[in-house]
Amino acid sequence: MLSPNNYAVEDGSFIKLREVTLSYRIGQVRKVGDWSVGLVGRNLKTWTKYTGLDPEVGSSGGNGSTSSLTNSTDAFGFPNVRTFTVFLSTRF
Repeated sequence: MLSPNNYAVEDGSFIKLREVTLSYRIGQVRKVGDWSVGLVGRNLKTWTKYTGLDPEVGSSGGNGSTSSLTNSTDAFGFPNVRTFTVFLSTRF
């Protein structure tokens, strides 16, 4: 008697802005390298009518997957973390 019912089932469809990278090429600094600086943002925005924390977070079905898309169970997992990373790179 643990099958889904209409009180617990809701639409889990969503659109997600998963990653954006912005970078700027500086060029040579003191005639050395080819420098770039940038910013990476991950898990920036989710558009959904789902009332839980995140439609992708769910129960682990024992196979290592933690997506409610494949397991169909919202088991109080933590939502995907929004992160921002600054980077500096060069080529010699």
